[in-house]
Amino acid sequence: MRPSLLIMRLHKFSFIFLVLALLVATGLFPSPPLSAQEGYGYAYLAVFENQTAELRIVDPTNPNAVATRRAYTVPAGWNPPDLQAFVSPTGEWVVYTLHALDNRSLLVQLLNVQSGETREIAQGSLSQRGQSIVWSPDGRVLTLNIVQDGGDVDIYLYSVADATMVNLTNDDANQRDIAWSADSNRIATFTEPCPTCASRLEIFNISSNQPEFSLDLSLITLEGTESCNPTFSPDARYVGFQSNCGFNAAARADFPNEVYLWNPVVGSLEQVTNVSAEVGGARFSATYNLTWYDAQTLLVGVNYETSTTQNRQVLSYQADQKRVSALATEGARLWSLDLLSRQVILFDPQTTGARQGQLEVATLDFTDQAATLSTQVVSRPVEAEIGYGLQ
Repeated sequence: MRPSLLIMRLHKFSFIFLVLALLVATGLFPSPPLSAQEGYGYAYLAVFENQTAELRIVDPTNPNAVATRRAYTVPAGWNPPDLQAFVSPTGEWVVYTLHALDNRSLLVQLLNVQSGETREIAQGSLSQRGQSIVWSPDGRVLTLNIVQDGGDVDIYLYSVADATMVNLTNDDANQRDIAWSADSNRIATFTEPCPTCASRLEIFNISSNQPEFSLDLSLITLEGTESCNPTFSPDARYVGFQSNCGFNAAARADFPNEVYLWNPVVGSLEQVTNVSAEVGGARFSATYNLTWYDAQTLLVGVNYETSTTQNRQVLSYQADQKRVSALATEGARLWSLDLLSRQVILFDPQTTGARQGQLEVATLDFTDQAATLSTQVVSRPVEAEIGYGLQ
């Protein structure tokens, strides 16, 4: 029987031909992981036509070697795991979801890659608005955005060591989207008191399980109730977010969507992007990609369109100077930050200009006036070969 594969790889997630890849550690976890090293392997869950499954671990440096195999039992009444799977930062555990045979319920399950141990940690339904399954950076806590009976949505903390679950928010309001601080001490989330109320961006302290800071998002003009994508700076001094992702809006362009930066200690709120001004007040739809380059520098990938125009660019926002610099304005469609080398990767498979099909590695340079990119062309890959998997 030909198995369908759920492959696991650490740190980066890319959907290519509907296969989810994750790299997992199969022994001690070296730091930093530069390439396939001793202690690493590729693990995949092979699901067969008769609904049986098997966890296999392969040495990437010796792909012809016999894979380590461990039995996996699909729980009775459930379909095999789907492609929503997330590996823990330590590479030891994988969390994934299974749908009931009648599609009326969802099961969240943990799998230990080393021992094959499985744990059923939650059953019911998860919020579909924003991130609903997120690991703490230290890999000790799993956060779930669970929909309660009656529709109330709360954030739960699952301790891997103790196998215990705690309701972090435990209120009548709904929470959506989850972001961890790098030190695993705080969580940022959006709290919605009622369907027609303005949201709050809140930061919870994990040691006390209490909200520590709160931002009233009605301060943002036409924010609606749909802010999203909170992102802590490395030192947790700032939280970047998008003002409106249009979860419920009939048309996203009805609510201007910009990127903002909040300093919870000082209480300041700065607008990073200003697409509304660029399009002259016209209705527009925008999506963003937020990545922190360092504790003071937020990189923002911008993609917006109006009824007549479309634009893509990468911006740098230096928080301490409140300064925006355009880094790539020629339509870079895909970009990412190499966390080890601190270089920016740019690729545009569609434009017709000089950068068409170029894969570029860029170094971010800072001056007193602006931030700039010094780029080096690496190759001109064929679009059909590279696809859209750059992450």
